Amino acid sequence: MAVQKKIHLTIDPDYYDTLKELADYQGIPLATMVKGMVDKQKPIVHALLKAFMEIEQGKDEQQILSELMAVGFESVAKEIRGE
Repeated sequence: MAVQKKIHLTIDPDYYDTLKELADYQGIPLATMVKGMVDKQKPIVHALLKAFMEIEQGKDEQQILSELMAVGFESVAKEIRGE
C-alpha cells in the first residue's frame, strides 16, 4: 500500500474560518473535511491533466472540452447518487 503524502497549505484567513465553521457543523476535524473535499475531486483533476496534455498534442479542443465536462457531470451525478 502506498504511503499517504502530506502537503502544507496556506489559505486566506476568511476562507479558513469558513472551512473551519463547516467542519464544526459536520462534527469532524478541519483536515478530515478538506481531505474529503480534495479526494472527491480526483476524477476532475485527472481529467483536467488529460485535457491539458491533449491540448498540447494538438487534439480537437471542442472534443477535449466535451470530455472534460462529461467527467465533471458524471462526478456530480455519482455524488448525488451516493456512489
